[in-house]
Formats: sequence, C-alpha cells, structure tokens
Amino acid sequence: MKLLLETIRTFKFNSVFIRYFLIMMLLTLIAVSASTGVAAHFYTKEMLKELEKNNTILLNNTKSEVDYTLDRLQSLAIQSAMNLSLNRVLYYDQEEAIQKSKEMVEAIAYLNSVKVNNDNLMDVWLYCEKGDYIISGSKYRPELYFSKVCNYEKEIDVQKMLINGPRYAYQ
Repeated sequence: MKLLLETIRTFKFNSVFIRYFLIMMLLTLIAVSASTGVAAHFYTKEMLKELEKNNTILLNNTKSEVDYTLDRLQSLAIQSAMNLSLNRVLYYDQEEAIQKSKEMVEAIAYLNSVKVNNDNLMDVWLYCEKGDYIISGSKYRPELYFSKVCNYEKEIDVQKMLINGPRYAYQ
C-alpha cells in the first residue's frame, strides 16, 4: 500500500495513464454503486409487495377457517335448540328432573356427544333456570359446578351471568 502511494506521488498525476486509470476507476465505481442502489431499491419494493400479498393470502385463509368454524358452531347451536330432549329438560323443576331421569340421561348424552364430536368446544353446559341446575356431564347445582367442576376466571360473576346473561358476567 505504501509503495502504491509513493508511486502515485512520484508521478504527481502527470502520467496520462494514471489520470485515465483513476478516472475510469472512479466512473466504474459510480456506475456500479448507482446500479446496485437502483437494483436494491426495486428488489426491496418487490419484496414488500410479495410480503403484503402473502400476508393477505394468509389472513384470507384464516378468515375463511374462522368463518367455517363459526358456521359449524351456529349450525350446532340451532340443532341443539331444536333437540327435543334438551327442550324438555330445560323447563323441569327439581322434582320433575328427578322423576324424569330418562329424559335427563338423554339430554346429558346429547350434550356429551356434542362436546366429543366438536374439536372447537371444550365444554358444553345447559342452565335450567326453573329448576336451578346445570346439565353437563351430569346434573349439578350451579354453585358446585362453577366452583369444583368448571372453574372459570375469578373476574366472571357466575350468578350475575346466570341471571342477566353472559355479556353482564364480567365484574
């Protein structure tokens, strides 16, 4: 390196070869830098377009899956609402629930089959307001069910939810 600097000083840019060589090197460096900058700009722009396109496709696929799952759950809710055994036990009081144990077993079996056949449901339960009991895997009192069987978050006021509906359950 030192030798190169001394050689350049010796010629003091009086040599035509050195002048043309340095000018050509400078022009080549400018051309390569400019073409690299332009190529990097267009490459980055294309990569961002491709990334946006892939993200849009991924979001649309996820949206389709969520819509399909919601449609299945809505269909299941309609089927459950039309189920005769659930409709019968929904209006039993405590005495009727004890006397009509066959219908209770049918309702419990139906709820269990709904839970087993649907991967999106962790638990299915039915609150019977007249008899003040919950049907899930069995028949429970609400206090026992929510304290021992199915512990929900502490922020959920179960009594408030059962009286006013799920949107009023959070404290």
